[in-house]
Amino acid sequence: MQTILHRTAGVLAGAAVLTAPAPATAETPYAQASALISPYGYLENGENVVRTWRVDEGEYCVALDHSVNLEETQAIHATVVGEYRTARVLSVHLGAPRCEDWRGGGDVIGVQSRDVFNHGRDTAFYLTVS
Repeated sequence: MQTILHRTAGVLAGAAVLTAPAPATAETPYAQASALISPYGYLENGENVVRTWRVDEGEYCVALDHSVNLEETQAIHATVVGEYRTARVLSVHLGAPRCEDWRGGGDVIGVQSRDVFNHGRDTAFYLTVS
């Protein structure tokens, strides 16, 4: 069963990588916050995002402005930006333990990027909080 799930995930992720991604911008009129983050953890473009950083390979923290209310959030979505040799899977975590050193106030979201072999991989991504 585990092998079937891994193969299915690999095929689906591979199909997602084969399609050309649309250019990402941080202009999201209905979102509370949005950000384009480089594979190195740099904030390339964003709205209501105070700071971003990379804590380890494939692990990122995104600090939000005080105006963002996560209690009223409907969705937090992360999308891979760019093309990579192996497919990437992103997961989003509230209260991420690796991001606890943030003392700037406001909420922090952790984003983890893994390849189909479950190895952490540096990945550019677009994050939206709506």
